[in-house]
Amino acid sequence: MDKSKRTIVVSQIIEIIEITLGAVWAFLFISVALVSMTDDVVDGAGIIIFMWMLGFLGVWLVFMGIRRRRMRLEFKKYAAQLLDDPTGLIENIASAAGTPQNVVKKNLEFMIKKGFFTNAYIDKQNNRLVLASLSQKNQANLMRRENINNPAFEKPSLVTCKCPNCGGVNVITQGIVSECDFCGSPIQG
Repeated sequence: MDKSKRTIVVSQIIEIIEITLGAVWAFLFISVALVSMTDDVVDGAGIIIFMWMLGFLGVWLVFMGIRRRRMRLEFKKYAAQLLDDPTGLIENIASAAGTPQNVVKKNLEFMIKKGFFTNAYIDKQNNRLVLASLSQKNQANLMRRENINNPAFEKPSLVTCKCPNCGGVNVITQGIVSECDFCGSPIQG
């Protein structure tokens, strides 16, 4: 399984845990705080404040899970857009997503940092997302070394293609049969 796919699966698991645990945690401690506030027997304002703080910790966990889910869904939209437009121009991604370019750029930087896009970077000069696979880099380097003295040698071009099995978006060398980074199925570049 590709590192990117693992990262997305782990992120989805963490998202579910954050939302579920956060909701239960928030409900429990906020309920206790509310009951303690109306109870004449409990005299401790410190305990009530502590319960509210724990309750808001649960609310924070829910918001973190929702943010993680939003990024995962945005990743799917961006990956689908990259399949249709392999140039990776942030302007095109933003236009297709209906989101301002600065937000898309910030989201892409976050996704790269979290490992959603592996071996990717933002080309700030051309304002685009560049995807590169290590195996393609190694293939290109090998071909370059073998053909460095050949004047007819052309640099291999990378293409984006969608796996017919799992729907994962892959970047592979044009004309080469490779494996899907997500499920391992053979795909043609």
